[in-house]
Amino acid sequence: MCRRGDGRYRGERDTIASNGARACKRLNRKSRRGAKMSAKGNEPGWIVTGHDFSSGAGVFLTATHEWSRDPACAAFSTTPDEREALLALALGDQERGRVELVAAIAAERGTDGVIRPLRLRERLRALGPSVRPDLWEPAGTGGEHVSP
Repeated sequence: MCRRGDGRYRGERDTIASNGARACKRLNRKSRRGAKMSAKGNEPGWIVTGHDFSSGAGVFLTATHEWSRDPACAAFSTTPDEREALLALALGDQERGRVELVAAIAAERGTDGVIRPLRLRERLRALGPSVRPDLWEPAGTGGEHVSP
């Protein structure tokens, strides 16, 4: 049986003719899709995300067909049909120039009702830019100097 990160190149992995190789292909196909398991009690599903043209911030499509920076406000779909309907609405907004790079991403609705993206990348996008004035302080305005 093959496992991820076993040191073989993808080309070698695809040419091996054994049952283990087929299982390895399935494992890699699932990992490329970003499939993850939700925590116990959480409901898996999808939300639609994109980039706001004016600010470049990551935004999420809401149930009222508006765009919000907060993933907790996103429209949550649990079936592929719902996901495709939301994605079609978002692609319409992309054609009109409101957003860019529209995609449906895996998410979960927690037992507390809060919607969270599953992938760390999307969670970081929801926090906004990591380089911004409120997260830094100019040199010499505080803190102790650590070097001798």
